[in-house]
Amino acid sequence: MPLNPQHKGILSPTTIFNSAVSFMTNTNLQHYSGDQHLSNFSQIFFCIPNFFLSAAVGLCALTAIIRLFRGAKKIGSFFVDMWRVVVYIFLPVAFLLSLVFVQQGMPMTYRSSYQVSTFGKLPVNLPAVAGLPVDQHLGNLEGKEMRFGTSAGATFATVTVDVTCGAVNAEHDSLNPLASLSPLVGMWLNCIFGGKGVGMINLLLFLVIGIFIAGMMVGRTPEYLGKKLGGREMKLAMIALLVHPIMILMPTGLFAAANWGLKATSNPGPHGFSQMVYQFSSASANNGSAFAGGANVAFHIGDR
Repeated sequence: MPLNPQHKGILSPTTIFNSAVSFMTNTNLQHYSGDQHLSNFSQIFFCIPNFFLSAAVGLCALTAIIRLFRGAKKIGSFFVDMWRVVVYIFLPVAFLLSLVFVQQGMPMTYRSSYQVSTFGKLPVNLPAVAGLPVDQHLGNLEGKEMRFGTSAGATFATVTVDVTCGAVNAEHDSLNPLASLSPLVGMWLNCIFGGKGVGMINLLLFLVIGIFIAGMMVGRTPEYLGKKLGGREMKLAMIALLVHPIMILMPTGLFAAANWGLKATSNPGPHGFSQMVYQFSSASANNGSAFAGGANVAFHIGDR
């Protein structure tokens, strides 16, 4: 294909399938090493369009739900809403942020890669790591973002996971137990900041269920925004609520019981189990971040 100056070869069929499904559902799990495995052509014409289009689907769904809550007879046109979200919101925001990166000297080239040395030879026994505002004796600095102190990686992980983004600036697998629990809880709730429409839909789901339970406890007919909540609404709401944990727990249990989990984890014991839980939590929450491990291990029917 064109725009492939480094003549990168094809990925395995399972990785291609996972990447296609992942990017088209706004999950963006990358079971490959970024631009080390994908050509410029694949990134420009596959990855980037899906960054915009798949993310816009959640806002289109939220828009339809809001129209119905406010009493509209029609939910509108999906394609018109998609155009509005991409052209009027996503592209202008991306353009403005790209100007910031250009001003800061972000490399942009079709040569694919540059080798840049950011630090020269450093003296021995520095009180801080590589001249950064981090004491080298603080411990557990592996895989951390340290340009702004020790808290930047954990803070970035929590914020991006809570907005269903999944971008990382540190290795989540290196986080301490409590710090790694924060992104996990964010993906399990999947509604803290209401990222890209989907989070707000989940928040409305919790609201509907909570109002129904409260109404039953006080003996009143549950209502939300003038809409009565009956048995049909609760059945649909509970299905939507239970799908998320089922998509996490069932494959995690399957991989933990079979040897697929052993092949896919890079650490033994409880931490390896956490890698499996994180992987399926990220996939189910449309997140995209990972907890290390060999996530691209293929499995086959009959493999034990």
